[in-house]
Amino acid sequence: MKKKILILGSSGILGKNLVKQLKVKYKVLHNGIKKRKIDLTRLMPLKQILKNSKPDLIINCAAITNLDFCEVNKVQSKRVNVDITNKLFFLKKKNNYNFKFIQISTDQMYNGKKKLKSSENCKPVSFNEYTKQKLAVEKICIRNKAVVIRLNFFSKEKKNIFNWVIKSCKLNHRINLFKDIHFNPISVSSLSKIIEKIIPKILKDDIGGIYNLGCKDNISKSNFCIYVINKLNLNYKNYKIVSSNKFIKTRRPKNMSMNVSKFQKKFKINLPILKNEINNYLKETNVKIQN
Repeated sequence: MKKKILILGSSGILGKNLVKQLKVKYKVLHNGIKKRKIDLTRLMPLKQILKNSKPDLIINCAAITNLDFCEVNKVQSKRVNVDITNKLFFLKKKNNYNFKFIQISTDQMYNGKKKLKSSENCKPVSFNEYTKQKLAVEKICIRNKAVVIRLNFFSKEKKNIFNWVIKSCKLNHRINLFKDIHFNPISVSSLSKIIEKIIPKILKDDIGGIYNLGCKDNISKSNFCIYVINKLNLNYKNYKIVSSNKFIKTRRPKNMSMNVSKFQKKFKINLPILKNEINNYLKETNVKIQN
């Protein structure tokens, strides 16, 4: 019998890709692809979905990730970013459910010095409300022996740096590229496949804790965008390389680069190099690459 996996936040980019990736091997349950079927912030719908599905594993991708929105709407964003997970563990304890849990988190709590990559043991920073909420939900997960995955991903879908730079080029929009913000994202495609690979171990073993998941090397956001532009041979030069200070409303870290050694060692997975990852994603998504 197939194991049952409940994906929350399935209308988002990662959630949608996980549903597609996992549905062959597992019985995948979710709260809607094109739009949300239920209000996850309310206790009774959560109670009902757990009762009906009795999942072996929950992957929580549900989140409000717009930093500016979270800063202004703290109560509303907390209902999604923190309270959903808290309610799930309350219901688990109350009803003696036995599901495992993966919480999708963020690299926003890292701010390494001199372009160094931060490990899970580094002291987190919380420059904004979004990060405070993600750190709060992580604490809930750690208390309940769940798996927390800190990550950053790129995708051709909307509300993503990859999609944004391609769209800007095609429309010949004037854009600013930040030279002072560094990260090590992974494609949503690879991310979904890697999560599929680690699920059997999480279901079988008593695994908990925080794990960084991304490419092995890091890059500035400006160089990431320029690399994509060059690989697509878009002949686009309508950009300016700038520092982010004058353009960002909500304060955020400058170096979110993550050390992924712990993840690689624990799950015995060799994570990709960033430029190879971009190249493979461009090919996989049928985007034309220059010769």
